[in-house]
Amino acid sequence: MAQNLSQLLKYYRERKGYTIGKLAIESGVPRTTIYTIESTSSARTSTLVKLAEALNLTKQETDELLLSLLPTTYKENNLSNEVDLMLIPLYNSVSAGLGCEAIEDPIDWIYYPKTNKNIIAINVKGDSMEDTIIDGAIIIVDKDCPVECGEIGVFLTSDNSEYTEGLVKRLRKKNGFYVLESDNTLYQDIIINTRDIVSCGKVIKIINDPIKKKKDPVITAYESLDLEDKKVIEQMIKALAAKNK
Repeated sequence: MAQNLSQLLKYYRERKGYTIGKLAIESGVPRTTIYTIESTSSARTSTLVKLAEALNLTKQETDELLLSLLPTTYKENNLSNEVDLMLIPLYNSVSAGLGCEAIEDPIDWIYYPKTNKNIIAINVKGDSMEDTIIDGAIIIVDKDCPVECGEIGVFLTSDNSEYTEGLVKRLRKKNGFYVLESDNTLYQDIIINTRDIVSCGKVIKIINDPIKKKKDPVITAYESLDLEDKKVIEQMIKALAAKNK
């Protein structure tokens, strides 16, 4: 049977004898959303649950559909058909996941192997922890587990800090001071002042999507330029292209 989300959903839909329009009516999910899922393999867990119910899928089939959201390498290395699963909340930032924002509802729910640990999932934004954690990756955080030196954790800062959304960093001790270190060497260490920074959990799993590749450094450098500098670069490229015709 097909393994990615697009193929699985189409398989179950056609097995039921539903067109996309019919499935939209039965599930309450817009036609455009269903079409997007079958085209891009991108969806929210809550949307897939509605589709699974409309298609009368078994628990095993529903789990297979939901697990297809995870990157292939993660599924192959960590999950099997016999694993008992549970739903955990997915947040869009550290501060939201730790209940420190006015709006702290999860943006979605994802399946994870069942555990008694107090865990949540967080979307990681930015490249400060690449190549360990890719921009857009999902991290699983044990909120009750202390972070030891050398390990990656999530940290919250005071309201007057520039890092109000929280940090995902590696804890280190350098020259007698505790620091938060980025795996990306382009970023400087952050010296810990215990009055301003609090450890809020250990990262126990990193779910990197292998499709999301690190940007070419040339493109990254170009995107960091101001508008005038970009225009100069564009003119140079056009001139080189015309020269090589």
